[in-house]
Amino acid sequence: MTTARITLAELVDLLGPALAGVVCAPHGLDHPVGTPELLDTTDPAPVEPGALLLGIGLVPGQLRLTTAIQRAAAGPAAALVIKSRGHSVDTVRAAGELAGLAVLDAAAELPWPRLQLLCATVLRSDPSASGPVPPLIAPLVTVPTGDLFALANATAALVGGAVAIMDTDHVVLAYSSLAGQRIDETRRRGILLRRVPEDALPYHLLAEVWNSQEPVRVARPGDMVRLGLVIRAGPEVLGSLWMLVEDEVDPAACAPALHQAAHLAALHLLQLRRHADADQDRRNAALRTALDSAEHATGLDLPAHLLALAPPAEAEPTQRRLTGSHLLDLAVLAGRAFGIEVAATLAQDRLYLLLPGGEPERAQAVIFAGQLLERARASLRGPCRAVLGALITTPAELCAQRADADAALTHLHRTGTTGLAELDGLRTEIVLRRVTDLVASRPELRTGLAERIRAHDERGGTEYGHTLLTYLRASGDISATAETLHVHQNTVRQRLRRAGELFGIDLGHPGVRLALWLELTAALG
Repeated sequence: MTTARITLAELVDLLGPALAGVVCAPHGLDHPVGTPELLDTTDPAPVEPGALLLGIGLVPGQLRLTTAIQRAAAGPAAALVIKSRGHSVDTVRAAGELAGLAVLDAAAELPWPRLQLLCATVLRSDPSASGPVPPLIAPLVTVPTGDLFALANATAALVGGAVAIMDTDHVVLAYSSLAGQRIDETRRRGILLRRVPEDALPYHLLAEVWNSQEPVRVARPGDMVRLGLVIRAGPEVLGSLWMLVEDEVDPAACAPALHQAAHLAALHLLQLRRHADADQDRRNAALRTALDSAEHATGLDLPAHLLALAPPAEAEPTQRRLTGSHLLDLAVLAGRAFGIEVAATLAQDRLYLLLPGGEPERAQAVIFAGQLLERARASLRGPCRAVLGALITTPAELCAQRADADAALTHLHRTGTTGLAELDGLRTEIVLRRVTDLVASRPELRTGLAERIRAHDERGGTEYGHTLLTYLRASGDISATAETLHVHQNTVRQRLRRAGELFGIDLGHPGVRLALWLELTAALG
């Protein structure tokens, strides 16, 4: 059991009469409290000495409540918490006095999981390291778990000013919306953008705010005064809480409510993070399965767009794997900051993202892809390449598009192209690449002419193959071929004439040109 640092009296005082009242305390309240635990009345195992027992489902008048009191006293537990829900507690008080056990009565509207989390958080606190825990304020504590907007509204109602809750990337997670609350243009833009406007960001990054344990007054010319307080869970910074106030407001007067709001916001954020991580794992697993087999695809959020991304080329395989993992984390966080929940998975050092939304959201998908590439370039210190596909509505379309995206990324790599490309814009290159790959892999689809030309060039140091391929790609344009090869036009004509003599090539025959183009592309790339 964790060494107790807080007494039952201090815990009751912190919870306050609105959340927990004392039914009885035969031995007083000045004794340490240990871990809050759920009391299983069907389990005969002895309770842990000093534990704070939560009696879920125990109601005054029940015989099993009296049995539970006796069992808890035998531990001895520090106290038993019940919910009387308006019933008389006289029999409970008598049983507690007789057994020598303290009994507390929790507010009916406070959910048991929330009460357990609150008690655990308070009991884990170290007053010597972090200062006293702020008294719990009923309107804040009873906000439903994960509802940051309700917490922002409850805080704004208590302190009398508009409140916003932000994460560490300065994304607006929630804001108060009480009628009549004063706001300024910066707040209005922040809500519309869902993040702190760029021109106001320096004031949100002040070291005085982020290094302080107290609300800090921030005055930006042209804006209302703000009080900023960092949201922490132990040493970890989770975000920040901001309140708009009038110029004459004393920060110390708002500090208790803001401290409590930040304390509870940390609990909300940790809870949301756990849910978000679980949901993220589910989405990632669903995408990973669907990319391998459309038949086994379940749980996909469709319609969506597939974004395939290849990191900068690294020679060392271990470094490529580390880069891929870093990209995956970066993409998920970038998605949350952008306001979308992406599915992400890695395969063969490539990152695949499923961006939710139909055709109307495509413009947002393009913007997000561009922002992600820029963040990846800055983080990895090198340009990446990415391909964004068309709208996907079925798992079968996803598998087919993954194959197309892989072919497109390979094409971009071969041509040295970085940045974002639209998959539909590369359809011709993908089809031709697949045809030439087929030609390269199956000898019966080749005339053997390209192999003869390549062997001749390797023996004699000539460039007939490269010249012929450039000429065919230029659709027979001598001037364009010469410009690409950086030679005189007459040099091109001479090479073409000599190639015709050496290899019997009739460049005037369409079928010969097509077959030669395919074979040379397969042989030379």
